[in-house]
Amino acid sequence: MQANHAAGVNIRHPAEWELMQANHADQPGWCLFADRIYQRLDVRWKPVKYVPNLELLLDKYRQHKDSEAAPYRLIVPQPWQALGQDTEQGQLTHAFRFFTDSRLLFETTIIWPTGRNEQIENEILTGIDIQPPGTANKLYQAMGISMDIPAEYELTDSTATVGHIKWQFGQTSRNAPSITVERIAMPQYWLTGSIGDWQESDVTEKTQVIDRRVINCNGHNGQQLITSKSIGPVSSLRGRRLIKLDRAWLCPSENRVYRVTIAARSTTEEISIPDGLAIRCCKPVPKVKLTRTL
Repeated sequence: MQANHAAGVNIRHPAEWELMQANHADQPGWCLFADRIYQRLDVRWKPVKYVPNLELLLDKYRQHKDSEAAPYRLIVPQPWQALGQDTEQGQLTHAFRFFTDSRLLFETTIIWPTGRNEQIENEILTGIDIQPPGTANKLYQAMGISMDIPAEYELTDSTATVGHIKWQFGQTSRNAPSITVERIAMPQYWLTGSIGDWQESDVTEKTQVIDRRVINCNGHNGQQLITSKSIGPVSSLRGRRLIKLDRAWLCPSENRVYRVTIAARSTTEEISIPDGLAIRCCKPVPKVKLTRTL
């Protein structure tokens, strides 16, 4: 099983199921996972002011479903309550749980194209948990990226195109540094020079290079580039400039390029990686087993 973190929630799922969509910090809680063919896991959560009646929620769910495929009760780990349903797409497990301390109501749907696997289902449901308040760092693990980030940072934007995953994190304070993490595939086709050459291709005439050096990144030779750039006349009058720390490396075992960018508006040229930020690489590639032949 593999762990994922989203907006303070920990979710465990089979390694071959990938996170496809997730909420940002200002949106209702939602994560969607899929294998190479089918949607497999849908987890949604929301804060509630009352203690919900899970039996009533299950009854409402029954009433909205086709009578030809009537839902039936399932035995699942307490305090989860669940219904099953047989459809043309396979078996569905629809489960509810209320977390008392955080007052969050969870609604989880698991899709079984070739039949329900109770052991995996139980591991998924028991693996959904709330990250305790006051935790120093948050775990984010999805789409091939595995990282720890200081708890004050929230996911503000994310993009996933073919071979390129990009996550952006920020804080509520406007002047707090932002963090961008990228994981880029197939470097043999686009990385024509060194990592350093690739980084400096983004440097313009208006950008001042403050420092460049070779650094160790998870045991690999990486490059670190620190730059300074004007961000407009008002900020210039106040002595503020955009300072960026760009750290990148190639992980041979994954054949992926990792890039971490720290950006801050500052009156000094001092910038560093925040304490608690850690990006892991050299992860084994999961063996994907298709759930149904085409």
